[in-house]
Amino acid sequence: MVEPLPTFEQVLELMRSPKPPIACRVVELDGRTARRTAAVLFDGLQGWYIDDGARVEVRSSDESVLFDSEGNLQRVGPSVGSVHSNGWVKTLIEPRRMSLDRATCRVLRRDTLDERPTLVIEALGLREGGDVNFKMQVDVATGLVMAMSRANLGLVLRVEGLRIGSIES
Repeated sequence: MVEPLPTFEQVLELMRSPKPPIACRVVELDGRTARRTAAVLFDGLQGWYIDDGARVEVRSSDESVLFDSEGNLQRVGPSVGSVHSNGWVKTLIEPRRMSLDRATCRVLRRDTLDERPTLVIEALGLREGGDVNFKMQVDVATGLVMAMSRANLGLVLRVEGLRIGSIES
């Protein structure tokens, strides 16, 4: 018996669910070529370590961040509001950062990526002012977006070498 597909609302709940600690590499592609990559450690809360080879981001809250780039250390915040950086990495790991509420989305099928069960979803209207069609493979266990493609560009982002950590209380 084939298990029915979940509704998009159920997938959205999974995507917005709390994340476990993870380590991975995020790759942004331009055609078949890696445009940029980043080694990522995320504590599942607000702590990030992102190294893209040119700059390191160390963060323990949304209100401040430490950057190490070209020998210079720069802390931004706190007291400047929420500090945004490396969105191309963080939206895959924390898809709640996407504007999924205003997009038209549907669940297409079940699949597997890197031996992990995924749900393939389609989203239209994620970008303001544009009708760009995105397909995403959402990890069934964590809600991370393991791969994102665009109809006009093919695969544009992917997660590689995902390791999921444990939580000790």
